[in-house]
Amino acid sequence: MNNSPILGILLILAVYLGLQFFGGDIGALILYPVTLLVTFLHEFGHAVGAIITGGEVMHLRVNPNGSGMTTTRGGLDGDHHHGRLYRLRDFW
Repeated sequence: MNNSPILGILLILAVYLGLQFFGGDIGALILYPVTLLVTFLHEFGHAVGAIITGGEVMHLRVNPNGSGMTTTRGGLDGDHHHGRLYRLRDFW
């Protein structure tokens, strides 16, 4: 039997979408850990961005309802996109 990675990904996606859109309360309960993980990874991305630009992370929170918040301080001055350009320039 040929175990294609594409088939596995499509199966996981189909199960996820089925639970998300047609699973109701049971689907939400089954996907709850995935929701928290995705929120954590998203907020962690903000934290990494702050650290890379010279800031510090004051607080990272994942709420029970699946929302989250990252509080940072410091970092590069100026516009959001200019800060990235300045940081890239420093690597060369």
